[in-house]
Amino acid sequence: MAIALFHFHHLLSSKKISALRALSKDLRLRGVYKRGYPGLLFVSADGPEELRVFVKKVKAMRWQSCTLCGGVREDAVVGFGERRGIEEVQAVRDVVHAAGGEAGWVKTGLGLGRGDGR
Repeated sequence: MAIALFHFHHLLSSKKISALRALSKDLRLRGVYKRGYPGLLFVSADGPEELRVFVKKVKAMRWQSCTLCGGVREDAVVGFGERRGIEEVQAVRDVVHAAGGEAGWVKTGLGLGRGDGR
């Protein structure tokens, strides 16, 4: 499974969120996003190619700041189940929690401590 984590200066626009939701469903991705300041988007795909297409399209959108934290990781294990698309969460900790076994990778990508779960 491949994963990617985006950090945005902010994620407020309903149009952009709708576009991200539609794109994630079209490419059969799963994940979560956090609206507001900062904006976060954590997604997973069964294969790296779908995720690379998603990353390219997200980066092509107009953003004040959009950072792909840690690149695309291709050997990840995340338990989003069978649901497709992205769902909103309320806080940074919810994004970290959604990452499950990859929480350390997410923390490191966001610059939150050592990322080793301590």
